[in-house]
Formats: sequence, C-alpha cells, structure tokens
Amino acid sequence: MPDPASRDASAEAEIANLTGKLSRNPTSRLFAPLAEALRRAGRVSEAIDVASRGLGHHPDYLAGKLVLARAHYDSGELARAAPAFEEVVQVDPHNVVALRALGEVALERG
Repeated sequence: MPDPASRDASAEAEIANLTGKLSRNPTSRLFAPLAEALRRAGRVSEAIDVASRGLGHHPDYLAGKLVLARAHYDSGELARAAPAFEEVVQVDPHNVVALRALGEVALERG
C-alpha cells in the first residue's frame, strides 16, 4: 500500500496534468476527471467550480453532473446534491453511484 505522501504527490501530479490539458482546451470534457481528482484530494470547492464551468460547455455530460453532485454532497450541500443526483438517475436509472448517494442523502436528512 502506498504511503500517504506518495498518494498525495500522485494526486497532485494528476491534478496538475489535467489542469494543464484543460487550460489548453477549456471546452474539453476533461473537466470531469479534473473535478473528480480535486474532490478526492479534498479540494471540494475547486471541484464544484471546475465541474460547474465544464457543465456550462457540456450541460448534458453525465459524468460532469455526477462529479458535481458528489462534490456538493462532500461539501455538505445536501439541498444541491440531492437534485443533482436525481438528475443523473433520470438519465441513467441504473447509475449505482447516484442511487447509493441518494440513499445516503435520505439517511442524513432523516
């Protein structure tokens, strides 16, 4: 198992790589993996920003919608996360990630 410092360095390298690629092609769908990498690194507000901007170019991109929903969830914004997950499920009723997240949101809301 890699040590945490190595994992952090790897995550930051991935973020830097994706950021560079996205800056060269700002309308690319690479916003979704970048936002996901930011989210996993705990940089949730940046993930929300990147995903929101990317969805401005690709409003129907399901991977982008999902990462935005997950980032809202991670930030504790359940009121924003729930409808975003619901939107994913409307398009892909078998999306296990979104379905599970909706269950978690429901549990947290009580």
